[in-house]
Amino acid sequence: MKGWGVLARAFLALWVVTPAWAAPPGRAAILEDIRVDGPVKGDVVTIGGDIVLGPGAHVTGHALSIFGRVEVEPGARIEGRSLAVDSLAGLSAETGAGAADHRAVWGLRMLIAGCWLTVTTLLALALPRRIIRGEWLVRRTGVGGLGLGVLVTVTLFVALVAVVGLGGGFAVPGTLAVVGLYVGLKVFGVAILGGTVGRWLLRRAAHRVAPMPTMVFLGVLVLVLGRLVPVVGGVLWAVVSIWGVGAAVTVLAMDPARLLTPAESHGPE
Repeated sequence: MKGWGVLARAFLALWVVTPAWAAPPGRAAILEDIRVDGPVKGDVVTIGGDIVLGPGAHVTGHALSIFGRVEVEPGARIEGRSLAVDSLAGLSAETGAGAADHRAVWGLRMLIAGCWLTVTTLLALALPRRIIRGEWLVRRTGVGGLGLGVLVTVTLFVALVAVVGLGGGFAVPGTLAVVGLYVGLKVFGVAILGGTVGRWLLRRAAHRVAPMPTMVFLGVLVLVLGRLVPVVGGVLWAVVSIWGVGAAVTVLAMDPARLLTPAESHGPE
């Protein structure tokens, strides 16, 4: 079972599974693993869990794990496609035969990267003063926000465990609320860190700065591409995610009167 922190990272990748949700799936679960050892008419879908297809499994539809993995054991049959999405910046995709569909993988990765760039750049346009202030704080405090990010992440994890434990009518809406909060904080934090990285790159390469949306776009592009680097990229993205959560909480909790004026569009030095 994957850590809860990946639960929010593939929301925008859900478009690839529209056929799977067009009709009720053959088997579905939330925050649970699914093992299939026999025939299933329809799709097998889990959110926050893994799917294991045993030797006797025969799935007439798709096998989809959002925020988890799909394991296809020898002898298992999938008439559709198996997809595993474990991160908003990286995913694995397999055909029904189990061979990697590289075109699908890279196509989805490019789509996901484009979504990150679009959303964070729009945030920089919609909330420029908070992005500027956040980027300024990151440059002034260094990794200090990382500790706060760890604290907030752990707190949200405890909250997620609590709402799932309540069961009944509280589990699903509570899970969506906690996950939604994490998604919002992370996206806003990545925009802030992207602005920091973009500023550093522009100063190194061109000895100048640009409007904050431009710096956010450039910085987030570097961060998302870095996520695709094997092994190291995953570790760095985890650090960026937690650090971004801390930076987002810090800025969002600030009194608006302390934010920068629109005239400081390039950020304070």
